[in-house]
Amino acid sequence: MDPSRIVIRVGPRQSALRQALLKLRDPNEKRLLQDNIENFLETWIPRRDGGEDTSRKIMRVLDTHTGRFVWIDPVQEEYAILSHTWDPAGEQAYSSVRNLQLSTDSTLFQNPALSFKVMQACAIARRDGFRYIWIDSCCIDKSSSSELSEAINSMFDWYRRAALCYAFLADVPNRAHSDALSRFEGSRWFKRGWTLQELIAPRSLVFLSADWEVFGTKTTLIATVAKVTGVEEGVLRHQKALSSVPVVVRMSWAANRETTRVEDRAYSLFGIFNIRLNALYGEGENAFIRLQEEILLRIPDQTIFAWGSGMTSHLGPSPLPRSPLSKITLYENARTRPRFLLPLSPKDFAESGQIYPIPPGRWNDFGLSNIPIPEFTTSPYGIRTQLPLLPIAVYFGKAQFDSTLSSNKAWYLVIFACEHSSYRGRVLARVCFARRSQDPQHPKLLQRGFIVLSDPPRDNIRGCFDIVTLDWTQLRDWRSELLVQTVYIPFTNPATSLRRELPPSPTITSPSSLGKPALRIILEEWCRAALAAQGYEDKLDFLIIGRKGRKRETLGLHCLLLSRHDLVIRLEFEFQYLRNSTAPGHSLQVTASTFSPTAPQSLPMNLISEYDDRAVTQWYGESGFPDIELKTQAGDRMTLVLHIAEVPPKDEDPDAHWFKLRVEIIEEHTENSAQLKENIDRDDSPQ
Repeated sequence: MDPSRIVIRVGPRQSALRQALLKLRDPNEKRLLQDNIENFLETWIPRRDGGEDTSRKIMRVLDTHTGRFVWIDPVQEEYAILSHTWDPAGEQAYSSVRNLQLSTDSTLFQNPALSFKVMQACAIARRDGFRYIWIDSCCIDKSSSSELSEAINSMFDWYRRAALCYAFLADVPNRAHSDALSRFEGSRWFKRGWTLQELIAPRSLVFLSADWEVFGTKTTLIATVAKVTGVEEGVLRHQKALSSVPVVVRMSWAANRETTRVEDRAYSLFGIFNIRLNALYGEGENAFIRLQEEILLRIPDQTIFAWGSGMTSHLGPSPLPRSPLSKITLYENARTRPRFLLPLSPKDFAESGQIYPIPPGRWNDFGLSNIPIPEFTTSPYGIRTQLPLLPIAVYFGKAQFDSTLSSNKAWYLVIFACEHSSYRGRVLARVCFARRSQDPQHPKLLQRGFIVLSDPPRDNIRGCFDIVTLDWTQLRDWRSELLVQTVYIPFTNPATSLRRELPPSPTITSPSSLGKPALRIILEEWCRAALAAQGYEDKLDFLIIGRKGRKRETLGLHCLLLSRHDLVIRLEFEFQYLRNSTAPGHSLQVTASTFSPTAPQSLPMNLISEYDDRAVTQWYGESGFPDIELKTQAGDRMTLVLHIAEVPPKDEDPDAHWFKLRVEIIEEHTENSAQLKENIDRDDSPQ
């Protein structure tokens, strides 16, 4: 590029730029500055011919002939685009490719350090007549948070505007192999979060096998792709508008997909819902909360509230017991399990692919004209709206129910304008509760609740559900009981809530299976070294025992002994399965004891009793276990600080759920205890 071209286009700034160029002696640095100046001018300097500037060059692409980065306007230029799964070992990033460009006198493609994937993608695009190609791994400068955020928000549009998308399947052989089609269906590409929008957005998509041969196209393989992904053919072929698909169905497409970073569960869906939000890596699950908030504000669709594991098992006629002896209990499912009407992950929508919205006019057909079209707004208490509430006592009718566990709560069925395709004519309603208050100005915060059904005499669990369906006849009969009130749907910020970002936890689908897997504990190595520095030797034993009681069954007992010359600390970790009707699930009882050379002193403590039929790791909150305070015979006070977290299975017992244990001891010595300890040491010393 001729420097005089810069002088002419910059005008008043020519002297400063000329001086900057003259000061640079390294030709690579001078070339980089010239490229940056040219990109800046072509992207941001407004036109001076009086016309409207409609050509914003905001997309960095690779020139398939020169290997140089070029800024283009995706509306005006034709380009190809690459979709791929990132190599677990890493991909060649922008900075690496940029350094190769600066160190190469000729074209980039003659540099052997260039990634084979980048080289092949450019070669394929060049062969097919494309001057430019966009590759996410190297065309985004991820060191710039603003550029990364803009690229994330623009990505769906970039894939949509691409003349052709190449989907490179690194784990699929070419069509000559006998198992090629089955390998195609099981490809990792169909399991990643980002590739969902990369499949839907482009009109023309070519699948490339591991040897970069054409495997097929989205159109020729449409039936297979629809079956594997759950995305209907009309959406894949752009015959049906993406915006016409219910929110919850779009969420279900992403339910079984994985992302490396938790925030990408939400960021990869921005384009699917036509949402633009700042990408803030580090916010964790709050990203998915922000996405759902924006969806509620912009898309008039209440299907987003229809989610949950085992949801479809209770969507037919009333699941309430016919026997008058059966017991019905309202259960808050408190502590660390989320109690919110909206979930914290797309995984919770796995069973929601057959939910569809009900037009607002249907309410009027059944005399329910008092139900307004909901409008959602944000507030400090959560999302504010008006929803129809049915007092749960109306739903139960003459059936008796136990609400003693929640005596200060008002219980409702909150009714949403959506239905399941298998149960047309039945409206979905969620079990919820709100705290009672004497203050009429107190906001009604709706939280998720559960109905637990059990049968006497041993309170065996027969069902636990949080969503039901109501037919239009019931709604018409109960219309005088319906309450249309202003309510708030609170969210939680994972950074400050009890729910922590934990390693993946085992999914347990029914109470009958809770006791089958063994539970194993190991002591962290660094913790063992820290205890040794305090003079303790550790011994951790695992016993598989079969203690059974009327309402509980022990799954495993771990005993940790921490010994030193003047003291023994014993910790027992007992995992149990509780068959209590109001709180089925796991519990963990920890018993701590100290022993001295003369007499033991023990202090049993029930630390945690968290009832959750889905995740056995969530027994603790943000602060971890409660500290255990102990006192030795010598008068010393000590505090045991405990922490437990799940780890991948070990080879010695791959079917078990493994947890790592951390124990730290804080000791407080008194003057009397020091004297007593000295006497004990003297008595124990050899004569």
